[in-house]
Amino acid sequence: MEYQTIQAEARTDRGKGAARRTRTTGRIPAIAYGGGADAVALSLNPKDLRLLHKGELGWNTPFHLAVEGGDDLGLSMLKAVQKHPLSGELLHADFIRVQEDTPVTVKVPVRLTGKAPGVELGGKLAQPLRDVYIACLPSAIPAAVVVDVSQMGVGDKVLLSSLPSTDGVTVLYRHDATVVNVVRGRVAKAATTVAEG
Repeated sequence: MEYQTIQAEARTDRGKGAARRTRTTGRIPAIAYGGGADAVALSLNPKDLRLLHKGELGWNTPFHLAVEGGDDLGLSMLKAVQKHPLSGELLHADFIRVQEDTPVTVKVPVRLTGKAPGVELGGKLAQPLRDVYIACLPSAIPAAVVVDVSQMGVGDKVLLSSLPSTDGVTVLYRHDATVVNVVRGRVAKAATTVAEG
């Protein structure tokens, strides 16, 4: 897998005042840590992060983080991003160094595909979980976990433990919660009552 590179500059000044001065130049403050190395204060062009977010994996996209005039910090991922509550403007970013041969934990969306027969019978498709946490190598991060609902009848449900498995991708959970289910609707209840009568 080929990874794009984001160029950053090292920062020597810290604090809120320094962060404000960085933003007045059109850049945002950031920090990179992890990988057994010291944390490095950086600044970068927020447009580079916006472009990263537009990719297939969104904020889960691994990339090479390079410091201008310094060492390549290696493969990295976005750990957290701060945005202005009103404008959505990027204010700060936290990066974590990762290894190609070491699994990472990320949150990915659950995407439904197909039409549930239970809905045709009057049920209602409900999706209590829109995102799930997974563990996998950086090169194996999926854009989403896809769930086929084309065999689901009224009362059927898909639990975290029964999500489709993909080579190298492990779904993480503490409780075996419902991801998607077909709940009984009014029409389905009426049909059941008639059948029982």
